[in-house]
Amino acid sequence: MTILKRTLILIMCVILSLTMAFLLTSCEEEESPSESQHEHSYGEFMTTKEPTCTEAGERQKSCSCGDKVIEKIEARGHTEQAIARVEPTCSKSGHTAGKKCSVCGCALELVEVISPLGHKLAENSYNCTVCNTKLYNESQGLEYTLSDDETYYIVTGIGTCTDTRVVIPYTYEGLPVKEIGEEAFYWCDSLEGVIIPNSVTSIGSYAFYWCYSLESIIIPDSVTSIGDHAFYECDSLESVIIPDSVTSIGVCAFNSCDSLKSIIVSENNASYKSIDG
Repeated sequence: MTILKRTLILIMCVILSLTMAFLLTSCEEEESPSESQHEHSYGEFMTTKEPTCTEAGERQKSCSCGDKVIEKIEARGHTEQAIARVEPTCSKSGHTAGKKCSVCGCALELVEVISPLGHKLAENSYNCTVCNTKLYNESQGLEYTLSDDETYYIVTGIGTCTDTRVVIPYTYEGLPVKEIGEEAFYWCDSLEGVIIPNSVTSIGSYAFYWCYSLESIIIPDSVTSIGDHAFYECDSLESVIIPDSVTSIGVCAFNSCDSLKSIIVSENNASYKSIDG
């Protein structure tokens, strides 16, 4: 093959390649206009994430070609609701006024707890002066003796009472109960507690002698005297509070009270004081 023939063949191959490239480019140019002519057809917006009081939501719409439009939905914001003040009672706490969201319940203005007021014992009964609730039920079956002048009663014995925690009443048969007599609860080994009304002015000698189960006793500020050996051998008694009204405490009043850890005397007591308990 001569050089001329090879040159002609090469020229023809180049021409053929350029022709095919031109044809392919023409085809691509013809397809592009058809694609650019597509118009998106979106449906209605659909909520994909509900907004809350504090967080944004989301909605979207789609075209048949798969294209999507996504929009945010603003957070709703809190709906304020007032919280009314609740006054405390003797036994239940209250709270101050505040605010919350009625939708999500979130606190918008915090309330403050108000502690219970506590019961206030009346001077002549076990009723609360504020709410009139009866705080203690008087023990039944105790023995009493009428005073010499017949103006008041003295508790003189446990009688038929089976209470382990005795509540001495303010009155008996219409007259005040003013004294706990000598040996009134002598050797009451099942007695665990005693509540004395503020009508009582004295606790007699040996009144609670050998009450070795006695754990607690409330001495009101009406009592002025505690007799000899009044709480002798009260092994379970751990502490005693002496009010400012007490002016006389007999010998060995708290002798052999092995569990007694402290005797607390009111700072206003003019006759006694406690030192290191």
